[in-house]
Amino acid sequence: MAMRGIAELKAELDSLRAGQEELRKYQRSIDNKVALLEDQMARLEERMKRFGSPATKEVAPHPGEYETESAYKAALQDYRDRKYEQAIGEFSEILAVAPESEWADNAQYWIGECYYGLGNYEQALKEFEKVLSYPESEKDDDASFKIALCYIKLGDDGRAREALRKFLVDYPESEYVPRALKLLEELR
Repeated sequence: MAMRGIAELKAELDSLRAGQEELRKYQRSIDNKVALLEDQMARLEERMKRFGSPATKEVAPHPGEYETESAYKAALQDYRDRKYEQAIGEFSEILAVAPESEWADNAQYWIGECYYGLGNYEQALKEFEKVLSYPESEKDDDASFKIALCYIKLGDDGRAREALRKFLVDYPESEYVPRALKLLEELR
């Protein structure tokens, strides 16, 4: 009788722990979305400062999809040329002007890559986490893998292992799976 009671309590405890983990995931998702919105607000405020108030100065029109694509390609070229700070500004501009565009999640991802290239792994980690807030992003597996790499660079092997395991579960078909498996083996 006591064994059955203990087993029931253990099952209930396991259920509560699983629920707690789901709440943590949900909280992280909300935190990422809030950070993304705060970034967008800051970028818009900065843009408003540069252009002045609408009453005193004509505000530049929002670019169409073609202009957004051109801006994205120019920023990506600056990233490739290792002009990371300039690229961060350009990608941030895309997020400020066209936060709902098809280029937004990619721009957010490349901001993370720029910070990674600058060796600012803590900021890169934050930027990569924001990518996961975009629904149906084509950069989610890339960002998830880079999150693990940021933890490795920061010397946090425990979180790196956790991030790699999560990556392998969430993206079993990703091109990064072989590298993730190798890194996980090296971290043991």
